[in-house]
Parts: sequence; structure tokens; C-alpha cells
Amino acid sequence: MEQAYLYRTKSSKSIQKFVESLKENAQKFNFGVRHVFDMRQEYGNQNVDVDDDFKLYQIVVCNYERSYKSMKENRESSHITATQTNNCVF
Repeated sequence: MEQAYLYRTKSSKSIQKFVESLKENAQKFNFGVRHVFDMRQEYGNQNVDVDDDFKLYQIVVCNYERSYKSMKENRESSHITATQTNNCVF
């Protein structure tokens, strides 16, 4: 099983610029951005009372080639072997 890592960094970029930069740079490493979740919106959609200034984005990136090979070999364990990375920006 792969080990989980936590990396933390600071950026002078706005959240929107950071997300765009992540999308661009992910491609250089054979990853693609699968989805960007605005967690304030996601919580609001579930009727959670969220503070107006709450800003958190969850960005799911994936190496599609590795993911496909993994899923092709063993679809039954796809929930475990999914080769995606979650990033949080706030």
C-alpha cells in the first residue's frame, strides 16, 4: 500500500491563480485535474450553514494513464487502487 504524504506550502498567488497554476503544472507530470470542489458551495448544497468568508477548495488530480492501467488490471479493488491525489487550497 502506498504511503500518504502531507505537503504544505505558502503562495503569494490568489486561490484562483494557484488553482490555474496547479492545472498547468500537473500536466508536466502526466497528471490532470479531475475536479475542483468549492467546499463552501458543497457544504451549502447540503444545507450546512457556512461562514461567508470560508474559503476551501479541494482539487482532485489524477494520473489518468496509471489509473487506467490499475483499473484495467483489477476493477474489483478500484476504490483502493484509484491513483488520485487530493489537494486542499485555502
